[in-house]
Amino acid sequence: MPSQANGPTRKQQSRWGVLVSIYLDEGEVGHALSALAEMERGSGRSLPGYGHSYYSAPGDFWIQVAKAAEEDYPGEAIRLYKSVIQKLIDGRGRENYQQATGYLARIRQLYQKQGQEPEWHAYITNLRNSNKSLRALKEELDKGAM
Repeated sequence: MPSQANGPTRKQQSRWGVLVSIYLDEGEVGHALSALAEMERGSGRSLPGYGHSYYSAPGDFWIQVAKAAEEDYPGEAIRLYKSVIQKLIDGRGRENYQQATGYLARIRQLYQKQGQEPEWHAYITNLRNSNKSLRALKEELDKGAM
């Protein structure tokens, strides 16, 4: 059985997940973000539920919170989307890149709403530069006009 020093057990992750879901259902986005942050801190991994049956796919849970946070917590939404995007890119494959491009569009909209276009351009430029060898990713980014 994993020790606390190595992060929470799957049962503990599931409990955090249930708590975050309750907060989202009740419209308590700030509390959901706090609970998710505790879940992240305790695990030492960006997506603690990856591979666990509670989560349907890497990042789905993070995406739910990010979508809920877009209006009142756009900076947190951007951070969560970026985490999921990186996980998708690391997973390789055109399907992952297509999904990542969809989340990139959301990030772009959030930056634009906040008048932070330079931050968007810096982020997407860095993303492209750090993944130059991924031809399929480049193609998907080009299709999405990223």
